[in-house]
Amino acid sequence: MTMLTDNEIFSKLNSIDRADPLIVHPLLDKNQIYGARLDLRIDNELFRLKQGRHNTLDVDAEIVLNTITDRIICPYGKDLVIIPGELLFAYTFEYVKMPKNMVGRIEARARLAKLGLIVSSGVIDPGFSDHIFLSLFNAGNFPLAIRPLTRVVSLSLEKINSVLQDFQRRPVVRDKLDSDHLVVSVPDYDSEALKTFTNISSDSI
Repeated sequence: MTMLTDNEIFSKLNSIDRADPLIVHPLLDKNQIYGARLDLRIDNELFRLKQGRHNTLDVDAEIVLNTITDRIICPYGKDLVIIPGELLFAYTFEYVKMPKNMVGRIEARARLAKLGLIVSSGVIDPGFSDHIFLSLFNAGNFPLAIRPLTRVVSLSLEKINSVLQDFQRRPVVRDKLDSDHLVVSVPDYDSEALKTFTNISSDSI
Protein backbone atom coordinates (compact mmCIF):
# COMPACT_ATOMS: atom_id res chain seq x y z
CA MET A 1 0.00 0.00 0.00
CA THR A 2 1.15 3.52 -0.80
CA MET A 3 0.20 6.47 1.41
CA LEU A 4 -0.85 9.60 -0.44
CA THR A 5 1.09 12.82 0.09
CA ASP A 6 -0.59 16.20 0.40
CA ASN A 7 0.15 16.91 -3.27
CA GLU A 8 -1.48 13.61 -4.29
CA ILE A 9 -4.50 14.24 -2.04
CA PHE A 10 -5.04 17.64 -3.66
CA SER A 11 -4.69 16.05 -7.10
CA LYS A 12 -7.15 13.25 -6.31
CA LEU A 13 -9.74 15.65 -4.88
CA ASN A 14 -9.47 17.93 -7.90
CA SER A 15 -9.49 15.17 -10.52
CA ILE A 16 -12.71 14.43 -12.38
CA ASP A 17 -13.39 10.76 -11.79
CA ARG A 18 -17.12 10.47 -12.18
CA ALA A 19 -17.15 6.70 -11.78
CA ASP A 20 -15.41 6.41 -8.41
CA PRO A 21 -14.20 9.74 -6.99
CA LEU A 22 -12.57 10.64 -3.69
CA ILE A 23 -14.79 13.24 -2.03
CA VAL A 24 -14.14 15.20 1.17
CA HIS A 25 -16.59 18.08 1.30
CA PRO A 26 -16.73 20.85 2.34
CA LEU A 27 -13.11 21.76 3.00
CA LEU A 28 -13.12 25.13 4.76
CA ASP A 29 -9.37 25.61 4.51
CA LYS A 30 -6.78 24.13 2.15
CA ASN A 31 -4.38 24.04 5.12
CA GLN A 32 -6.38 21.06 6.42
CA ILE A 33 -4.28 19.05 3.96
CA TYR A 34 -0.60 18.80 4.83
CA GLY A 35 2.21 16.25 4.88
CA ALA A 36 0.39 12.98 4.32
CA ARG A 37 -2.92 13.71 6.02
CA LEU A 38 -6.16 15.63 5.89
CA ASP A 39 -7.68 17.05 9.07
CA LEU A 40 -11.41 16.62 9.68
CA ARG A 41 -13.63 18.82 11.84
CA ILE A 42 -16.56 18.03 14.14
CA ASP A 43 -19.97 19.45 13.32
CA ASN A 44 -22.31 21.21 15.76
CA GLU A 45 -24.61 18.23 16.42
CA LEU A 46 -23.38 16.15 19.36
CA PHE A 47 -24.76 13.42 21.58
CA ARG A 48 -24.16 13.27 25.34
CA LEU A 49 -24.86 10.21 27.48
CA LYS A 50 -27.91 10.70 29.69
CA GLN A 51 -27.29 11.07 33.40
CA GLY A 52 -28.10 8.25 35.80
CA ARG A 53 -27.73 4.51 35.73
CA HIS A 54 -27.90 2.58 32.49
CA ASN A 55 -28.67 -1.01 31.71
CA THR A 56 -25.90 -3.23 30.43
CA LEU A 57 -25.26 -2.76 26.73
CA ASP A 58 -24.81 -5.93 24.70
CA VAL A 59 -22.11 -5.27 22.11
CA ASP A 60 -23.64 -7.99 19.91
CA ALA A 61 -27.07 -6.33 19.79
CA GLU A 62 -28.41 -3.35 17.88
CA ILE A 63 -27.74 -0.21 19.90
CA VAL A 64 -29.69 2.94 19.08
CA LEU A 65 -27.78 5.88 20.50
CA ASN A 66 -30.89 8.06 20.81
CA THR A 67 -32.16 5.88 23.66
CA ILE A 68 -29.14 6.52 25.88
CA THR A 69 -28.07 10.04 24.89
CA ASP A 70 -29.37 13.59 24.67
CA ARG A 71 -28.88 15.39 21.38
CA ILE A 72 -27.14 18.75 21.62
CA ILE A 73 -27.01 21.45 18.96
CA CYS A 74 -24.07 23.67 19.84
CA PRO A 75 -24.14 26.97 17.93
CA TYR A 76 -21.13 27.62 15.74
CA GLY A 77 -18.68 29.83 17.61
CA LYS A 78 -19.85 28.63 21.03
CA ASP A 79 -18.07 26.26 23.41
CA LEU A 80 -19.17 22.88 24.68
CA VAL A 81 -17.51 21.60 27.86
CA ILE A 82 -16.60 17.92 28.21
CA ILE A 83 -16.10 17.06 31.88
CA PRO A 84 -13.54 14.44 33.01
CA GLY A 85 -14.83 10.91 32.41
CA GLU A 86 -17.51 12.06 30.00
CA LEU A 87 -18.17 10.41 26.62
CA LEU A 88 -19.66 12.36 23.71
CA PHE A 89 -20.39 11.50 20.11
CA ALA A 90 -20.27 13.75 17.05
CA TYR A 91 -20.28 13.70 13.26
CA THR A 92 -17.49 15.02 11.12
CA PHE A 93 -18.41 18.28 9.42
CA GLU A 94 -17.10 16.85 6.16
CA TYR A 95 -18.84 14.20 4.08
CA VAL A 96 -16.35 11.53 2.99
CA LYS A 97 -16.58 9.18 0.03
CA MET A 98 -13.83 6.63 -0.43
CA PRO A 99 -12.98 5.11 -3.83
CA LYS A 100 -12.86 1.33 -4.03
CA ASN A 101 -9.09 1.38 -4.56
CA MET A 102 -8.34 3.42 -1.45
CA VAL A 103 -8.51 2.95 2.33
CA GLY A 104 -8.47 5.68 4.96
CA ARG A 105 -7.19 5.73 8.52
CA ILE A 106 -8.32 8.24 11.12
CA GLU A 107 -6.30 9.14 14.19
CA ALA A 108 -6.83 11.71 16.92
CA ARG A 109 -4.78 14.88 16.54
CA ALA A 110 -1.83 14.73 18.91
CA ARG A 111 -2.43 18.16 20.46
CA LEU A 112 -5.85 17.02 21.72
CA ALA A 113 -4.54 13.70 23.04
CA LYS A 114 -1.95 15.56 25.10
CA LEU A 115 -4.82 17.33 26.87
CA GLY A 116 -6.54 14.03 27.64
CA LEU A 117 -9.15 14.11 24.87
CA ILE A 118 -9.36 10.64 23.32
CA VAL A 119 -11.05 10.60 19.91
CA SER A 120 -11.98 7.35 18.19
CA SER A 121 -9.64 6.05 15.52
CA GLY A 122 -10.11 3.39 12.89
CA VAL A 123 -10.16 2.33 9.27
CA ILE A 124 -12.40 3.92 6.63
CA ASP A 125 -13.21 1.10 4.23
CA PRO A 126 -13.12 1.25 0.44
CA GLY A 127 -16.54 2.32 -0.82
CA PHE A 128 -17.50 4.16 2.38
CA SER A 129 -19.72 7.21 1.81
CA ASP A 130 -21.09 9.23 4.72
CA HIS A 131 -20.06 11.57 7.50
CA ILE A 132 -17.73 9.81 9.93
CA PHE A 133 -19.19 9.27 13.39
CA LEU A 134 -16.72 9.88 16.22
CA SER A 135 -16.60 9.35 19.95
CA LEU A 136 -14.83 11.86 22.21
CA PHE A 137 -13.77 10.92 25.76
CA ASN A 138 -12.20 13.22 28.31
CA ALA A 139 -9.61 11.01 30.02
CA GLY A 140 -7.91 13.94 31.73
CA ASN A 141 -8.46 15.69 35.04
CA PHE A 142 -9.72 19.02 33.70
CA PRO A 143 -12.93 20.02 31.89
CA LEU A 144 -12.19 20.65 28.22
CA ALA A 145 -13.92 23.31 26.12
CA ILE A 146 -14.37 22.35 22.49
CA ARG A 147 -16.33 24.07 19.75
CA PRO A 148 -17.88 23.04 16.44
CA LEU A 149 -15.51 23.01 13.46
CA THR A 150 -12.53 22.13 15.64
CA ARG A 151 -10.14 19.85 13.75
CA VAL A 152 -10.16 16.68 15.87
CA VAL A 153 -8.90 13.82 13.67
CA SER A 154 -6.46 13.35 10.82
CA LEU A 155 -7.35 11.20 7.81
CA SER A 156 -4.53 9.47 5.95
CA LEU A 157 -5.20 7.78 2.61
CA GLU A 158 -3.59 4.72 1.08
CA LYS A 159 -3.90 3.22 -2.38
CA ILE A 160 -4.74 -0.48 -2.45
CA ASN A 161 -5.50 -3.18 -4.97
CA SER A 162 -9.10 -4.22 -5.55
CA VAL A 163 -10.98 -5.86 -2.67
CA LEU A 164 -13.54 -8.69 -2.74
CA GLN A 165 -15.89 -6.87 -0.37
CA ASP A 166 -16.03 -3.10 -0.19
CA PHE A 167 -17.94 -1.20 2.51
CA GLN A 168 -21.35 -1.70 0.83
CA ARG A 169 -20.85 -5.47 0.39
CA ARG A 170 -19.84 -6.46 3.89
CA PRO A 171 -21.73 -9.29 5.64
CA VAL A 172 -23.31 -6.64 7.91
CA VAL A 173 -23.83 -3.10 6.64
CA ARG A 174 -24.86 -0.27 8.97
CA ASP A 175 -27.53 2.05 7.59
CA LYS A 176 -26.73 5.64 6.70
CA LEU A 177 -26.39 7.91 9.73
CA ASP A 178 -29.78 9.23 10.84
CA SER A 179 -29.90 11.67 13.75
CA ASP A 180 -33.44 10.59 14.70
CA HIS A 181 -32.60 6.87 14.76
CA LEU A 182 -28.86 6.66 15.21
CA VAL A 183 -27.81 3.02 15.09
CA VAL A 184 -24.19 2.86 16.24
CA SER A 185 -23.87 -0.90 16.66
CA VAL A 186 -25.48 -3.83 14.90
CA PRO A 187 -25.10 -7.58 15.51
CA ASP A 188 -21.99 -8.92 13.83
CA TYR A 189 -22.33 -11.58 11.16
CA ASP A 190 -21.19 -14.26 13.63
CA SER A 191 -23.01 -12.96 16.72
CA GLU A 192 -25.52 -15.80 16.89
CA ALA A 193 -22.86 -18.43 16.23
CA LEU A 194 -20.80 -17.17 19.16
CA LYS A 195 -23.64 -18.00 21.55
CA THR A 196 -23.29 -21.70 20.69
CA PHE A 197 -19.55 -21.90 21.32
CA THR A 198 -18.88 -23.72 24.60
CA ASN A 199 -15.82 -25.49 25.93
CA ILE A 200 -13.80 -24.35 22.98
CA SER A 201 -10.04 -23.93 22.95
CA SER A 202 -7.44 -23.05 20.38
CA ASP A 203 -6.41 -26.72 20.25
CA SER A 204 -9.86 -27.68 18.95
CA ILE A 205 -9.87 -25.22 16.04
